[in-house]
Amino acid sequence: MIQTAGIVGLGALGILFGQKLSEALGRENVYVFADRERVERYGKNGVYANGKRCEFTYVEAKDAPTVDLLIYATKYYSLEEAVKSTAGACGKDTIVISLLNGVSSEGLIEELLHPAHLLYCVAQGMDATREGNRLTYSKAGCLVFGEKDNRYSGSVKDLEYL
Repeated sequence: MIQTAGIVGLGALGILFGQKLSEALGRENVYVFADRERVERYGKNGVYANGKRCEFTYVEAKDAPTVDLLIYATKYYSLEEAVKSTAGACGKDTIVISLLNGVSSEGLIEELLHPAHLLYCVAQGMDATREGNRLTYSKAGCLVFGEKDNRYSGSVKDLEYL
């Protein structure tokens, strides 16, 4: 059962799905992991989705608590550093997904973290646009995810029912 989530990267997809997770799990259970500078900037300036301030809990990556769901939503060139800096957030039962469309990010995450519950994921159907700290969208789209071997595992079920 997913009760806590961590997000690394607040681009369009990070904000969009972070907002959805905050609504489902509560602000206090959704963490945005970032470096000190970003944590301070996000805390001061906020992040907005369709004009509404997103209520995230910002935590420096080095202090990341273990979460039930860990989401990487960075640019690919930042992924290796992001994974290394948030490795402490990945416990033995943490479900890990990448919102970077394509399959190369999962290989890198698996190599660096060795997560037991890595799901493959692709984001589809959204029209999200981010300008600065503001995201606008009319279609949230969806995440399509599953096991590499197409099994309907407990991890898939947990994420599906979130």
